Amino acid sequence: MTSQLPPASPNPASDFTWKPNETGLTLVKLKNRVPCVVVPSEVDGVPVTVVGAKAFHRVAKLESVWLPDTIETLEEESFYWASQLKQVRFSQGLRSIGDAAFMYCESLESVELPEGLQTLGGGAFQRCNSLKSLSLPSTLAEIPRGAFFYDFSLASISFSDGLETIGPRAFLECHSLQEVVFPRSLRRVESEAFWVCAKLSSVFIPASLETLAYDAFYRCPISQIEVSQENRFFRSVDGVLFSADGRTLVFYPRTRTDEKYVVPDGVVEIGPRAFNYVESLQTIELPDGVVKIGDAAFEYCESLSSIHTPSTLRSIGKNAFVGCRITSFHLPDGLEEIGDGAFQSCPIASLDLPDNLERIGDRTFSSCNMLTRLRLPSKLREIGSEAFARARWLRPITLPPAVEILSPQTFDGWRAAPQIKVAQENPFFRSVDGVLFSADGRRLVRYPQGRADKKYVVPDGVVEIGPRAFFECRWLQEVVFPQGLATIGAEAFKNNKTLQNVAFSEGLRTVGEEAFMFCKSLQRLDFPSTIETIGAQAFFVCDSLHTLVFNAASPREIGERAFGCCKALTAVEFPPGLRTLGESAFSSAESLGKISLPEGLEHIGESAFHGLPLVEIAIPEGVKTLSYALCGCESLTKVLLPNSLTTIGDATFAHCKSLAEIAIPDGVEEIAYAAFADCPTLVSITLPPALTTIGKEAFRDCASLKTVYFPTSKGPKKIVPNAFKGCSPNLTLCGPGGSVAEKFAAKKGIRFEQR
Repeated sequence: MTSQLPPASPNPASDFTWKPNETGLTLVKLKNRVPCVVVPSEVDGVPVTVVGAKAFHRVAKLESVWLPDTIETLEEESFYWASQLKQVRFSQGLRSIGDAAFMYCESLESVELPEGLQTLGGGAFQRCNSLKSLSLPSTLAEIPRGAFFYDFSLASISFSDGLETIGPRAFLECHSLQEVVFPRSLRRVESEAFWVCAKLSSVFIPASLETLAYDAFYRCPISQIEVSQENRFFRSVDGVLFSADGRTLVFYPRTRTDEKYVVPDGVVEIGPRAFNYVESLQTIELPDGVVKIGDAAFEYCESLSSIHTPSTLRSIGKNAFVGCRITSFHLPDGLEEIGDGAFQSCPIASLDLPDNLERIGDRTFSSCNMLTRLRLPSKLREIGSEAFARARWLRPITLPPAVEILSPQTFDGWRAAPQIKVAQENPFFRSVDGVLFSADGRRLVRYPQGRADKKYVVPDGVVEIGPRAFFECRWLQEVVFPQGLATIGAEAFKNNKTLQNVAFSEGLRTVGEEAFMFCKSLQRLDFPSTIETIGAQAFFVCDSLHTLVFNAASPREIGERAFGCCKALTAVEFPPGLRTLGESAFSSAESLGKISLPEGLEHIGESAFHGLPLVEIAIPEGVKTLSYALCGCESLTKVLLPNSLTTIGDATFAHCKSLAEIAIPDGVEEIAYAAFADCPTLVSITLPPALTTIGKEAFRDCASLKTVYFPTSKGPKKIVPNAFKGCSPNLTLCGPGGSVAEKFAAKKGIRFEQR
């Protein structure tokens, strides 16, 4: 992009569409798609002041544009995805460029924005992959979010004094950018401004800079940062960035080659992401006085194996050491906080947590595959989600007396722990034969994954199996539930691939979402008369499940995908109390060829029987709407629809390739999108008197459809133009004279017979 192009006569005004605005005219659209455009400065004496939103949107052949000096505004997406645009001469009167104005202009090589420009929109030059150089005017005070995001070729930026703020993600992943010299006016560099600029190795911070986001240079290969001696907020010590008072270490250059670094005395905080992705460091020494290690401070320092922590340390932030190679870690007695994910994936073998610690965060020791011993502090109150998940060799621990908050995912992946212990003084939990329960014994909280028993009898008095209580128990084959058990929680037995038998007892009311999902050896289910709800995906992909027995009237609800992909099911007879059948409840149960639906069923969810080998089905009275319900049932030949039905929704019978006839109830008002699409054996159909709408592609590709009988009344008020696309060339529409059907037939060249 250059400021000067060869002089040329303006394109005629007739090449564009126009509309008036408060200061003149807005160019609305380029009508003639030509490679070179010179926009006129006025039309019939009225100045052209605005290029409107999407005016040159996706004009593929456009290569160059000359904008007259009368233009003040380029609105949002004005040149969006003009992929061949190489040159633009900007108006010298330009004041504003809108959001995404030049986004995806992939051939643009240089940008020189004019003096006087005051506003640049978010993402204005995002993904301009060929952009190599950029010159910004002194009148532009802020570069907004994502302005030059993903400009992979951008190697040179000329900032002018006057710029005060570089916004979030402004130059994110500008991989060719090697050096940044900030102007003397710059005050703020915001979050992720230069995120993963893969060649950016040198930064000079001017005296004016007050705020530098901790992740502004995330994963940039910077070897040193220099700071103006006049800056009152930052200073550089041997190329490492500190706060001006030396109390916070802000940024350690990622590509320094030192194997050891001694943090200077006086530092009390290691800032967020200060050392993240530093490749060479093996040893860190923190001085006495350090109180806080910030979030992700040493994230993925993959060579870091040793760190000295002072007795003054009180807080370790989220993900502080995730992905490091630290094998041992001394946590001082005064430590009060360990953030979520702090030591995730570290090869620590043994650890004593300090007595003052009251909370272990989510994923704190997750995937610590070498961890075998962990001592929990006596004051510990809360253990977060996945705190020790996948620490597969961690030997049994004892929950301290104060623990009251415990995530069911805490123990995921413990392969070496056949039991979970609880301090006798704990008033919230108890252990029975190594299995974790609530203190009153009414809730089974967790069954150890490391336990090798093939059968487990849940004790009397238990009324709830908690979420994920038996998650991924690899050896368990049979579970017997007690009388009075009311609830099986979400994911309770998920991924138990060896589980073959479960004995439900009277009193069970709810089977939670994904409760037995992927239990691929489960064969038969006998539900008690008390069952009310089977949750979404409760038995999803139970490949061996061949028999369902429902006793009495229950349940009332079967959730979304509850028995989806249960490939061994061949027949199901539903109980009379069933009211709701969820979306895709039995979809892709590829052997399920016989279904008996009860009277009283009110709702059948979308795709409930999608793709089943059903030959016939009767939909009970009470159901008002069907949508995708029987889509893809290629063997279906007979369907009985209820008089209560008002809508045959999207794709209800699409791809029912054997369906030759169907009686549509008189009360049906709408046949929606693709309702009977690709029913190649359907020969004729009689439409009901209440019908008002035939939707898009409703009978598409019904290649044998020869006769459609419209009601003798006026019939539907709306027939979408492609409703009968791809039908037999001998198609005849039969209906009353003067009807919408007759007018539709005449317009489409379809034969019409008056009835």
